[in-house]
Amino acid sequence: MTYRPHKHIPDKERVIAGYKFQAALNNPSTTSEGRAHARKLAAQGVFHFLA
Repeated sequence: MTYRPHKHIPDKERVIAGYKFQAALNNPSTTSEGRAHARKLAAQGVFHFLA
């Protein structure tokens, strides 16, 4: 039986999306529409490892 570490590694696209999500929320020039969109995606579970 092969050894597998038990920590789940999220796929790269999701990690990058998560960084973009945090950057958008931390960026003061992000519009309220942009924030609402990011929050909507977060609510759908797109950024499940951050939210």
